[in-house]
Amino acid sequence: MPFVRGRLLPEIESAGRVKRTLDVLIHLEKVNDAIAAALDELEQLRVYLASLVPPFCSIRLLALADHRDTIAAFGTIGIEVSPIAMSTRVDRVPKDAAERLTDPLKILLATALDYDADCVVTDDSALLSYVKEFDEAGVLLTSTDFLLRYAETFVRGHDLPWAFAHKVWFEPWVGFYQLSEQWTFKPGMDFLYLCQSKGAGRDALELCRSLAYNRLGDLCFTRDRLCFYEIQQSAAKRAQWKRQRFSAEVAYYLNFYYVLLYGTFDHAAALVNALFNVGIKERKVSARNPEFLKALGANLSGIQAVFEEPTHVDFIRRVAALRHTAAHRGVLTPTKVVQDLDHPPTNDELDKDIREAGLDYLPSQFQPGSMRDSFQEMLRSNARAARYERETLMEDVVLIEIDGSYGFIHPLSDTWWNFRHCTSFLSEIFDACSKALP
Repeated sequence: MPFVRGRLLPEIESAGRVKRTLDVLIHLEKVNDAIAAALDELEQLRVYLASLVPPFCSIRLLALADHRDTIAAFGTIGIEVSPIAMSTRVDRVPKDAAERLTDPLKILLATALDYDADCVVTDDSALLSYVKEFDEAGVLLTSTDFLLRYAETFVRGHDLPWAFAHKVWFEPWVGFYQLSEQWTFKPGMDFLYLCQSKGAGRDALELCRSLAYNRLGDLCFTRDRLCFYEIQQSAAKRAQWKRQRFSAEVAYYLNFYYVLLYGTFDHAAALVNALFNVGIKERKVSARNPEFLKALGANLSGIQAVFEEPTHVDFIRRVAALRHTAAHRGVLTPTKVVQDLDHPPTNDELDKDIREAGLDYLPSQFQPGSMRDSFQEMLRSNARAARYERETLMEDVVLIEIDGSYGFIHPLSDTWWNFRHCTSFLSEIFDACSKALP
């Protein structure tokens, strides 16, 4: 418990704050031109980060001390790499993963854990087949290609707009994504210019502008925040924190993400309705409204086909199930799924767990009465949860129900898949609308 200016301050055990240094363990057979070019790109970002006062965050490159050729190669091109010692113990490697790893790989993973490495970068394609085993320990095993994307996500999560495809120092968020991800925004921007040249109405132009710029920009920003907190959750896993999984931050962005995703389809329907004077009242326009789809009719059959494409329909239903929960019935909070116990623990058994954990002294801090009893029950509740967690089946999942069928999804793993499907739908809508314009 911290003692500050004569006062004892409360402290939460097994918790911490966001990790501000991205630690990258370089494990390369050789440094070829492609790898050198990628790490030169990364070095430009590292120089930028080092120039900021006060500092936002940093990226540290690590390499095994006995990989002298690799360290020397980086020194030749002016990239600083910190030499580290190889681990001599593997007790921190998860048991299940250790059983599937060779001894050299166990040592590599143990070394990454010793130095709190967020990722291990390798040029050995055979090594990449062990991604799952490293992930179980909270370490990303990847190549230099993905490292750049990973670094972008890390610094963006610390409120620093940066893209290797669009390197600009002190770039504000306004306009950042449109400039750095032109492949995402180009279909909408081109369609907006086409609508303007065709003399489309004011309402249709505003719907198109806000869809192609504002909504897509918000989706990009929220996507990156979710990916950033996925990095932070891995750091929490490595640190074995029990009370810090960044669940509040993930829930905040996740709920907004599904509202944005679902709204994209209705936003597109509203654009079509205004652009082609379909005639459906504004409040009734919806991507899933049979009246709207029927009204598209033969004249707009190409657009109707996009809305009724089975892949898009299935995606809308999936997103809708989660969006309605976020907007109306609760909060999407990824959680654990545990196996029910055959014999629920008794209070005596829970009190024994509390004693073995060395926490039985805590209730004595209170006077006998309701306060002490309440605190004892809280300890028992925590002990009961700990027993259930021994039989954890899944982590960070959300229950989803579609037409009476239930299942679990891992929403953070779906982040990029959702984004790509949403932008693919929009590209098809813009293309179909372009062909339908007179």
